[in-house]
Amino acid sequence: MLKNDTLWAEKGYETAFAQEIFTIGDERTAVAYDCKPDIVYGDFVIGINGENFRMLFDKKEGGIASLVYDNTEYITRVPKVSFWRATTDNDFGAAEQTKLSQWLIAGKQAINCMEKIEMQEHDDSFEIKFVYRSPSVPTFEYEVIYTELFDGRLRVKVNYPGVEGMPDMPVFAIDFKLKKQYCNFTYYGFGPEENYSDRCQGARLGLWRSNAKDNVSAYLNPQECGNRTGVRTLSVYDIDKGLTFAKVDNPFEMSVLPYSAYELDNATHHRDLPVVQYTWVRIAAKQMGVGGDDTWGAPVHEEHRIKADKPMTLEFEISPYKK
Repeated sequence: MLKNDTLWAEKGYETAFAQEIFTIGDERTAVAYDCKPDIVYGDFVIGINGENFRMLFDKKEGGIASLVYDNTEYITRVPKVSFWRATTDNDFGAAEQTKLSQWLIAGKQAINCMEKIEMQEHDDSFEIKFVYRSPSVPTFEYEVIYTELFDGRLRVKVNYPGVEGMPDMPVFAIDFKLKKQYCNFTYYGFGPEENYSDRCQGARLGLWRSNAKDNVSAYLNPQECGNRTGVRTLSVYDIDKGLTFAKVDNPFEMSVLPYSAYELDNATHHRDLPVVQYTWVRIAAKQMGVGGDDTWGAPVHEEHRIKADKPMTLEFEISPYKK
C-alpha cells in the first residue's frame, strides 16, 4: 500500500498483493440422521420423504425433479448437463461458434436412456444413476448420479468418459433453474470480480457476496459472463432461505445469473434478453478460457482449452442454506 498520497492515488491504496493457499484436509464430517426416510418407487417417479426434506426423481425427465427443505421447494425442474457457453466476442473472432458447435446439441438435445437407469439402497443413502446419449457426431454417453444421503444432503456426480473425434469442449457443467427470488449469492472462491482459467491471476481467494443481476457484465453484446473459479462453497438464497453447493473433492467453477447460457447466446443486444423469471446456477468442473490476445482470430491458449478425449468428473453436494 502507498505510504503517502500521490498524484494518481491516495495514501493506503493497494498496489499489489500476494496470497498463499494451504490445504489442511477434508473438513466434511458425517451428519447423523434419526431414521431412514421413506422411499416410494413409482412407475415413473421415485419419492423420498425424510425429516425436513423431500425429493422426487423423475425417470422420464432423467434426474431430480423436486427438492424440498423445511417445506420450501427449491428445485422444480430437472437440472441439465451442458457443454456449451454463451459465445464470447473472442469466440466469434476465432469462429469457435462453428468449430465447437457439436457441443451445443451434445448437451441441449441429449437423450435420456430410461432403460439404463440403475438404483441402489445403502445403509445411509439411496443412489440413482441416469445415462444420457449425445446426438453429436460421434455420439457418446455420460452419467448423472444422484446420491441422497439420509441426513438430507444430495450429492451430484456427472461422469464424462472422454471422446475421440470431438473438438475442444467449451464447458463441462450442470445448470439449475431456480425461482428468481433466489438471486443473492455468497461463495468461498476466487473473486470478487468474474474470473476464468486464463483471467484469474489478479483474483484472490476469499468469501464474496453478489447477486444475479449485478453479475451480468455490461458487454455491448450479451455473452458468457459472471464465472468464478476455485469455488469451495456457493450459497444461493433470497433473504434467509436457499441452497448451498459444496465441493466434494475438487473446487468447481460457477456462475449465478438471471439468464441461461442459451438465452445470452440468443440475444444480440441486452434489449433482446427476456424478462427475468428465474435464477440460473451453473456448476462447472471446468470452462475453457476466454482468450483475448486479439478479437479477430487468436484462439484461447492450449493450456486453457478442454480436450474432448480426456475423461472428467464433476461432483458436489447440495444442502439447505444456513444463514
